[in-house]
Amino acid sequence: MTVSVGASVERVIATCSTAACNALPAGVSGENKLEKFIAENMPTAIAADFAPLEARVIDEDTYVQQGHDLEAAYGDAVLEYILGTLQPNTDVALVGYPVTDEFSHQFMALITPTDPDGDPNPTYDDTDYNGVPDGRVAAREAYIRSAYQGADTKLGIARGLMGGNPTTFAGSDHGFAPAYYAVNANKVLTAATVHNTVTNTDVSLHASNANATNCGAVAADLAKACWAGGTIQVYVNTTLPAGITAAAVRTAARNAFASLTDTAHPGAQVVLRRFIEGARLDPDHDYRAETYAIRHGAERYARDFTVVHREIKAFSQVYDLSLVAKAPADVPLEFASARPAPAVPTYARYRELVRDLGASPRDPLHALARRSATREGGSLAQLVRQPIEQNA
Repeated sequence: MTVSVGASVERVIATCSTAACNALPAGVSGENKLEKFIAENMPTAIAADFAPLEARVIDEDTYVQQGHDLEAAYGDAVLEYILGTLQPNTDVALVGYPVTDEFSHQFMALITPTDPDGDPNPTYDDTDYNGVPDGRVAAREAYIRSAYQGADTKLGIARGLMGGNPTTFAGSDHGFAPAYYAVNANKVLTAATVHNTVTNTDVSLHASNANATNCGAVAADLAKACWAGGTIQVYVNTTLPAGITAAAVRTAARNAFASLTDTAHPGAQVVLRRFIEGARLDPDHDYRAETYAIRHGAERYARDFTVVHREIKAFSQVYDLSLVAKAPADVPLEFASARPAPAVPTYARYRELVRDLGASPRDPLHALARRSATREGGSLAQLVRQPIEQNA
């Protein structure tokens, strides 16, 4: 089953087709029974609401308290219902916690003294950006720390509901870092041009609107920009006018971002890195095989992950922690395992092997940090077994 929500005041989106879910009261045609039950019987999902804080209607202590309390009201109710009542025999639970993300968004830039270049952070301990320190660095650090304590509590609830000593993996979908300045990516594309060899004119890559919203574009735009945090992705229109090629649009976009400068901060690096572009999935490859192979055992997982790219032909996936190179320099490089591969015919056997790993003090999973920073999503701070105070 899947239960997800959006941001701020949120609409529940849930899907489930187990026997327990099918026994729930029916709704209107097409309405998932679990979604209906949660919407009608659980508290509304509301993220830590920053609007009243930034409007100075509430103070920071109140923002933090409502963030913790609102998450617990909805999150604990759904967790306890699904794992405790609806599906108590659940084998695998993916449990998230959003408050680490929310509090880091709100306070991390205010507790970080320098920017990525090492220059003074103009907003360090200065919410109003008026040059007068707030004197609240310690308090704001405590807010962020409390979010990780909340994640640990959430993990404890989930483990208790699962029962026994469930194997636990902790992770985050990304990192977190403070930022103080931003790039209007669509404005960069609007200023950038590509030459149309048929009309003999220079055409803007994004002529419709230099202030378009995230991923905003019209059908006539040659490219659009989408962004999340400090990362920008540029997408080329698949329908281009005669006289303009996708390669020419890519080159123009790449050059535009590579040459960005900030007159207010001469010498500052605006773009850290540009990655290879132009990849697309291979329409003849069944990517679902990778998704579902683990249910049948790791031996069924394909080694090659194919893409269509002018530079990258395929990714070769390796699943071993003890690899050695065995080929001389004049032949294609190959890897061999220094230990025999265990038989993994079923998912049940895979779970046994993972559980056995936790019994060893040398378990590589113990190198995971007990806590980690995150930028867009929660992190559950707990190890498989024998947790150690160690940062990776």
